[in-house]
Amino acid sequence: MRSVSRRFRRPAKPPNLSVSSNLVLIDVSVLDQNGRPVRGLPAVAFHLFERGAKQRILSICETEVPVSVIILLDESGSMGRRVTQSVQAVKQVPKGSTKSDEFALISFSDRVVLESDLTTDAGAIQARLLAGFAGLAGIGGRTSSCSEIGFSSRQRTGWSGS
Repeated sequence: MRSVSRRFRRPAKPPNLSVSSNLVLIDVSVLDQNGRPVRGLPAVAFHLFERGAKQRILSICETEVPVSVIILLDESGSMGRRVTQSVQAVKQVPKGSTKSDEFALISFSDRVVLESDLTTDAGAIQARLLAGFAGLAGIGGRTSSCSEIGFSSRQRTGWSGS
């Protein structure tokens, strides 16, 4: 066995790193009573407390963060006349999305089908949704609500419990 020269040996005790910060970033979402984002609020509209003591807010910054949306497409006979409303809602999907938002599509009736895994191509999801709704006139079957909710949960979280 060779001996290692002293200059290449690890120090017995690793150096300590100490950092202090006077800036803390806090993510906040403000929604109105209809669940829509409220934009353009000034710093004075916010109050921040730490252990009961009011903290000073130096600045605020408005940013958009990506979201992941799993769209559940009900292809069962229970959709009936609501198909038109669903098609109109689907047309709105790409309008409010950003390039970083991702979408997945799961259809269900008697069974649950993963139509599209998570993708940032909202247009492809919209096209698949509209094609699915266009063919709903001949589609029917019972709705398996528990199945699609469980399937979508596993799709997003990777959970495989029963």
